[in-house]
Amino acid sequence: MAAKTLRIVKGGDVSNITIQVLRSSDKLPNPLTTLVSAYAYLKKQDGTKLQKALTVSSAAEGKLLLSLTGAETDTLEEGSSQQFEIELNYTSGTVNASRVLQDLTLTAKAAGVGGNAITIAYTTGATAGAEVVSVVGQAISVQIAHGVSTATQVKAALDASAEAAVLVDVAVSGTGSNPQTAPVTAVQLSGGGPGTTTKFYVHSGPILEVTKRLFE
Repeated sequence: MAAKTLRIVKGGDVSNITIQVLRSSDKLPNPLTTLVSAYAYLKKQDGTKLQKALTVSSAAEGKLLLSLTGAETDTLEEGSSQQFEIELNYTSGTVNASRVLQDLTLTAKAAGVGGNAITIAYTTGATAGAEVVSVVGQAISVQIAHGVSTATQVKAALDASAEAAVLVDVAVSGTGSNPQTAPVTAVQLSGGGPGTTTKFYVHSGPILEVTKRLFE
């Protein structure tokens, strides 16, 4: 965090104070491109902390904006050398939905919750080596030879289907030569989501100088 003194007059509005987050390794701006949210925690005169959401003014330059109303500044603890805490919440990225079905694992091509809507089903009636894949919307169905079609053969059929390949990646997670069984009623992929959010706290924030409002 860049060293900076922020002067606040109690009871006065504060508009868009710029705070820049720097990397600890080289003191260069820390990009905030994956930032979910950011908060400042300022000391109040009653011993508690004021939580105030920060907005990003320049993600590439690591710049955040702090705005306070007069009612908020009036509650702050008076002092000339306060340091306040900055909380940065980052996401680790979205997660792809997946489903293990016998000896295969299907993973949604697109990350996020949308992949949870994809379904996979097995039906009977095909000949081993000539499995038939059909796709309607996000519902995938594979016609196989019950107890004869191997995992490798089912994967090959799915990979050969342009419609299925748009939706899922298929991997042999068990034994490729194992015969697969049918029927299997449609089951959804699961686990797709927005990823996890990690909190970082910057304790060496800017210095606050909070002074009383002077009246004539």
